[in-house]
Amino acid sequence: MRKLLMIIIGTCMGYAASAQQIPLFSQYMFNKLIINPGYAGNYNVVNNMLTYRSSFTGFDGAPVTQTLTSHAPIPGKSMGVGLKILNDKIGVTNQTHVAGIYAYQMGFGPGKLSMGIEAGIINTKIDFLTVLQTANDPVDAAAPASVESKMVPDAAFGIWYNTTNFFGGMSIQQLISSKLDYTGVSRDIIAKIKQHYLLTAGYAYEMGDNFAIEPSFLLKA
Repeated sequence: MRKLLMIIIGTCMGYAASAQQIPLFSQYMFNKLIINPGYAGNYNVVNNMLTYRSSFTGFDGAPVTQTLTSHAPIPGKSMGVGLKILNDKIGVTNQTHVAGIYAYQMGFGPGKLSMGIEAGIINTKIDFLTVLQTANDPVDAAAPASVESKMVPDAAFGIWYNTTNFFGGMSIQQLISSKLDYTGVSRDIIAKIKQHYLLTAGYAYEMGDNFAIEPSFLLKA
């Protein structure tokens, strides 16, 4: 029975698989630029932030993500610019994102509405050699016995709105659906960069002059 179940699962996985490609950010509320380019230059200060996230510590291939972001308003203009560098490693896969960001801001009701776009590259590297060694299969026509990488263009778009206490926005990550073909072997199914849709909002409840509670949510599809 167990063998039959494994064969069924293996057959389904061999046909097609779909999963999240962008990193998981459990502390997104402290660095909103990583989820929405419309946030660039949203406040009248230069903001630089370095973050590090490690999950399932102690397990081989556990996810590790580093990000470096910098953004600021353009003096005298209703615009903001920024830079995002992101490195995400999980298992035998390592992805690096580098993007420049531009946002345009305008007054809207009691707050500010921003629209932003980012453009850059994604470099994806896969250690196929480790995969073959782990599977005790030194030869596989579907996987090269080496470390392979592919660099493709990347873009994102976002809309951001905030007032003194409220913030909210939506963004589309990985706008360019580039193919990731590491072997050159003709096949029907090839991995692709897929669009991801993010929606977030939050509200800061002030509890005195020096303290506030800010519940928020982030939905991804």
